[in-house]
Amino acid sequence: HVEFAALDYSAPQFNRYAYRLEGFQDDWIETDADHRSVGYSNLWPGEYRLHVRGSNRRGVWSTNELDLPVQVLPAYWQTWWFGAMLLLVLAALIFAAHRWRVALLGRQSRRLQELVQQRTTELSHANERLRTSNADLESANAELSATHKRLLETRERMVMQEKMASLG
Repeated sequence: HVEFAALDYSAPQFNRYAYRLEGFQDDWIETDADHRSVGYSNLWPGEYRLHVRGSNRRGVWSTNELDLPVQVLPAYWQTWWFGAMLLLVLAALIFAAHRWRVALLGRQSRRLQELVQQRTTELSHANERLRTSNADLESANAELSATHKRLLETRERMVMQEKMASLG
């Protein structure tokens, strides 16, 4: 914030002022005697020059102009080290997210392997039961076949005996 004045004491209320901040604006901004200050906020860091000129009560501008160098220092968030630190934090977050995702995928993989192992074991037991059942079925089929054969033979003998009995 800069306040300024012109040296014309006969009627200071008629004095006029003009200012511009070189590097920020090209045009002069004129003001009256009631508004003899200028302030800039949110300037980007860098080198500027504030030019101020004044007029007397008749409106004649002074040939002398105030030329004030202004240097705006960067805020902490505008410095290179803050950017580097932010980049480092971002890289750490990305790395942590990657590690978390890899760990999550590892846990899911182990769970899936356990599930596959469990199902494989169940299938092996079911196959074994099927083989046992098949062997039992084959044995029962063989017995049924033998019994069926004996029944057929017995029937034939009975038919023969009936024929013999009827002949006799």
